[in-house]
Amino acid sequence: MKNDAASSPLGVAQREHSGAETFGKYEYQYHWALCRIIEEHKKETEYVVFVELHEDVVVADSLDPAVANFEFNQIKDISSKSGLTVKAITSGKPDKDSILSKLIKSIPENQNNNSINSINLVATCGFSIPLVDSALELEIIDKGSLSDKSLELLKDELTVHGLDEKLLEKINFVLPDFKNSAIQDVVIGRIATLVSKISASSHSKPELIYRVLSDEIRRKGVLKFDYKRWGELLNKKGITNETVSDVIEQHTFDGDREKLKVEFESLASDLSLQYVEKSALWKSAERYYLRKLSARNKAQLNIMNELPQLVEKLKSQNITSTLDMIEMIENQLTKDMRSLLGQKIDIRGAVICEIIQM
Repeated sequence: MKNDAASSPLGVAQREHSGAETFGKYEYQYHWALCRIIEEHKKETEYVVFVELHEDVVVADSLDPAVANFEFNQIKDISSKSGLTVKAITSGKPDKDSILSKLIKSIPENQNNNSINSINLVATCGFSIPLVDSALELEIIDKGSLSDKSLELLKDELTVHGLDEKLLEKINFVLPDFKNSAIQDVVIGRIATLVSKISASSHSKPELIYRVLSDEIRRKGVLKFDYKRWGELLNKKGITNETVSDVIEQHTFDGDREKLKVEFESLASDLSLQYVEKSALWKSAERYYLRKLSARNKAQLNIMNELPQLVEKLKSQNITSTLDMIEMIENQLTKDMRSLLGQKIDIRGAVICEIIQM
């Protein structure tokens, strides 16, 4: 976890806590959040999802507060057959903000506009908003798609409340891709697809993964406190890519990984490793194995191609000592390969993984 003690970019008093206090009522909202988590996890990058923190669902694209950008989502499950109009979005009452002004006011005052990726109003009923091209049917309506009249009405509402109209550049009106019916089945199905993408040969229990993640979201959603420190905020209110990976791993059986573990135990015995060293080395070998399964970028793919070739080359020399073979392979790694593999223990874990799998 990065910069745990750093000041949190979201560590200011929240405008309201009522959403957190009534979180149990919002079934659709946290299922939407689960789908958003799955969508982010497919990208194989860092992320954290917060529920009931300034907005219904907030997504950060990094675990490092110094570089994180944020996406704010207000979720509305509306059964109406007609979509939300500009009037419905901009009309308020003397004692109640309009949907638009509430959406903007939910952004923390200390938030730099450059760190905001998007501000999204998500509505299951869709939107009935005049567009530049009236023939278009859009899932996501951004500022550039709005007619001049629509844009003028939105700007007027922000001006009345003294809000920054530049934030209209960030606003999207989003029609979600699932309704409030059989939502558990929808999420479980998407979890199964995600696990299959991570490892096609694995056998998972998507229902259990769903249960654990939905319980975690519910538990964190009802917490109404503010957290000044980033590390505490992640721990108390966030669902991170690391959390999701751990849950998936706990409820997924991968026959190839189990075979790797058995062979690793034999190799560790041959090297006379102590428990602590063996445990750390296994975690490194396992991480490399999982990276290899999900490798997508060019740098990772290069490692996955070059390292096995080097192992195969040295194996053909009939080296009898396991440790000698490991060290010989490590000594022939290029500087770039070492850098991409990571620390010394990660390099050794990768080498051992390839030796076992050859």
